[in-house]
Amino acid sequence: MDVVHVSLTPLEGAAWAASEGFREAGHGSSCIAPGAYQSGRSVPTDYTTPPSEAAVARLRRADVVFCHDGWPYRERWYPSGKATVGWFHRPVRPSPAGGGLRGDGWPWGIAAGVEQGSCPGGALLPEILPLRHELYRPRHKPTGRVRIALCPTSGSTSRRGDPIHEATLAAIAGLSADVDVPVGLSLRERLKRMAAAHIVIHDSIAGKYTEYGIAGLALGCVVVNGCDGLHAWRIQRMTGGCGHCFEVTGPSRLRPTVRHLIGLGPDVLAQMGRRNRQWMETAWRPSELIDRNIRPLVEAALTRCREDVIDAAEPR
Repeated sequence: MDVVHVSLTPLEGAAWAASEGFREAGHGSSCIAPGAYQSGRSVPTDYTTPPSEAAVARLRRADVVFCHDGWPYRERWYPSGKATVGWFHRPVRPSPAGGGLRGDGWPWGIAAGVEQGSCPGGALLPEILPLRHELYRPRHKPTGRVRIALCPTSGSTSRRGDPIHEATLAAIAGLSADVDVPVGLSLRERLKRMAAAHIVIHDSIAGKYTEYGIAGLALGCVVVNGCDGLHAWRIQRMTGGCGHCFEVTGPSRLRPTVRHLIGLGPDVLAQMGRRNRQWMETAWRPSELIDRNIRPLVEAALTRCREDVIDAAEPR
């Protein structure tokens, strides 16, 4: 399968990570997306937007194109009639031009970790990560004090003044650990700082998990979040029956949960992190996630294109 992933925003590198995961699974794959935010904070990509002639030619050659978090297939440079799959990493919003993906007839899905109770008309999709890529490999953990990476959903701001972030900081204040808040950084630097932590905490301990929670497991960290029963069921469904390995807590239990983890010490936490990495290599392999969850959408997009060709060829 030869695919292209397109995003009109940097998307924290999610489209690029999915593309690299497809390559790791043996598919031809590349990414077209902005390489940086207006602040200059960079994310990896193969081609930037607006696309060059080479990038548009790459689009035309692809069997199918994944449009991430938006409607790139409505841009003038997008090849007409190209098999298309919509892939949302944030709660779906109505199309600004009306209709939306379902109205336009293309198959689509939404990342199963987003804070959205249901996905009528769309499939649940995993965040695909390239586990063998250097950015997602575990690194050596410090052997002195326990280190915590507090990761907001968005890495673009300092988060000062955000009530949820401030409440999370207050909940872990004074504990015997070093706390890092890796925001305002390139994706490469952010993942590097996460990899140096024993514990990763998502600062919204609500009933979900995020792409950075999955990345934390890949990087050999102990990940604390609020993955509730619904999202645990989604993980089982996407992986073919594997239970997750998050340390699940809520706002009122965050401090005692983190205090307990710190008390285990850096060596035990590093060992737990290695088990989490092993879980990723068993349950979150790109090839199996793609075949189980994404290939059906590709087949639906290709079927639609074949039907469009037949309809166009029939005499009026």
